[in-house]
Amino acid sequence: MYSTMESIRNEAGFQNADFIEDSLIEQYQEEANGILNSYLKARYETKWVTFSNDSLNLLGYIERLIAAWNLLNKEYWIEDQETLKEGDKKIKQWMDELKKIKRRDLILTDEDGKELNLAKNSNRTTYKFPKDPVFKIKQTF
Repeated sequence: MYSTMESIRNEAGFQNADFIEDSLIEQYQEEANGILNSYLKARYETKWVTFSNDSLNLLGYIERLIAAWNLLNKEYWIEDQETLKEGDKKIKQWMDELKKIKRRDLILTDEDGKELNLAKNSNRTTYKFPKDPVFKIKQTF
């Protein structure tokens, strides 16, 4: 995990909300970690890596935004338009950061300050569909 439950609580505005169990926050932290790691692994080899402090801070920031917004959006129906607009800004922020990592506009480094090794197939950006369809319309099984 790159963030703390306390930082996610604060980002969501729940720092004094004792009625929200840590286990719920942890659930969204794990979900955010999975989303973030899927982007990282598409670009970098991350196994056995010790990230630099700058990289850890960035990853913690992204994970915190994802977890906080998912917590707010999925657990608490948001009716206030200003809160929805703020949430949309957070979604855009973390999506932009993930896209920058994927495009290598943001370079992640290890503890020695070196860029992480690129993953195999990291330059592959599009899926090529087979020429012949796997299934045909009205095909039954």
